[in-house]
Amino acid sequence: MALILIILSIATTIQCVVGFGLALFAVPLLILANIPLLQAVFLVLCVSFVTALLGVSRLRANFDLRLSGLASIYRAIGMIPGFGLAVLLSQSSPAHVKASIGFAIGLGVLAQAKKLSVYSQPSQRSAEPVEPSRRAAPWAFLSSGLLMGWLGMGGPPLVFWLLTGRQDPKKSRVFLYGVYLLTIPFQIVLMSWHSPSLLATSLPYLAVSLPCCLLVSAVTLRLGDKLDVNRLQWLSLGLLTLLAMKAFLDWGHHVLTARG
Repeated sequence: MALILIILSIATTIQCVVGFGLALFAVPLLILANIPLLQAVFLVLCVSFVTALLGVSRLRANFDLRLSGLASIYRAIGMIPGFGLAVLLSQSSPAHVKASIGFAIGLGVLAQAKKLSVYSQPSQRSAEPVEPSRRAAPWAFLSSGLLMGWLGMGGPPLVFWLLTGRQDPKKSRVFLYGVYLLTIPFQIVLMSWHSPSLLATSLPYLAVSLPCCLLVSAVTLRLGDKLDVNRLQWLSLGLLTLLAMKAFLDWGHHVLTARG
């Protein structure tokens, strides 16, 4: 229980500061802590929802309900086939699950690296605001829903889409929080319908982790506007890279062993 609480608290800190990364950080570690995939995703969704609620409340002056609502509709459509993949993978070998997680983490690493390279350039920071691409929006939102339903990791496509433009970091963060807030309840209902026992088995973890993560969110959301975000992102990026590499190595070892 203590290990799970630590994992979720650190993941909450990352998401509150940079806008996403909770699932990318927490799901692989929860699985390593012997939490089943579907339950790990369920726990992350619940924590992400309360974090998003506080985030939208704090940054409501920058919140565009219309844009987040549009993204949420597309995302909900993508969640349905994504959830089907999650159910399929939950019944397959652990190595295939790890490979899938490694794939999702790899997307997150690419998103983080590109985000850092863009915002580290002074010319980009001082340029006039540019709205993200409208043409790419539907595809980004649908793929976000697919990954969200599949592995609870829908942030990377949204970040890639945000990087097609150039806007206030607060506006980007609250957009992400708004999408989480509007779409997570749909996936929680979907997962609870498929597996009613998920809620019962997750309640002991949630009873302890939610209050703690609420406290962490209240503190770190304020720090998000003040701390050196790049340093935290690079540390997270290094850890995520190691996790992605380990997932693919485990999968490769499983394939070679099965053939031998």
